[in-house]
Amino acid sequence: MKMELTHRERQIMELLCEGKTHHQIALDLKIYPKTVESYLTRLYRKLGVHNRSSAVAVYAPLWTCSICGNLYRWKYHYDFRDVIL
Repeated sequence: MKMELTHRERQIMELLCEGKTHHQIALDLKIYPKTVESYLTRLYRKLGVHNRSSAVAVYAPLWTCSICGNLYRWKYHYDFRDVIL
């Protein structure tokens, strides 16, 4: 599945995958909780889900694979400019 997420949307999804609440995400990113809710509404639509747990279920495997792929590049290529999170 190809998803085009902005940098901020990826940040929010990663914090959501860590189990953080709307309020905690807002504090971490220094934005208003209502802004987090707006991002989540947009993310749910992009992911084709209707709630937080479904969004995490869809996004978490993609996020984990992305991290593993980047760790592989760090270990074998030694060129940190290749790493894109």
